[in-house]
Amino acid sequence: DYLNFFCLVNRELEGEGENYIPPSLPSPFPDYWNSQKNRRFMIYVHSKLMI
Repeated sequence: DYLNFFCLVNRELEGEGENYIPPSLPSPFPDYWNSQKNRRFMIYVHSKLMI
């Protein structure tokens, strides 16, 4: 079995002046560019489970 978390939200549209370009560009296909393109960001969930 899997434990799934779903967060239903509206994605924010990219506004003017929000296109941030870092001083040193990372590799061509990292998660950074995918998150900027899709306006989705990873979140960290920490939990402890006792079986």
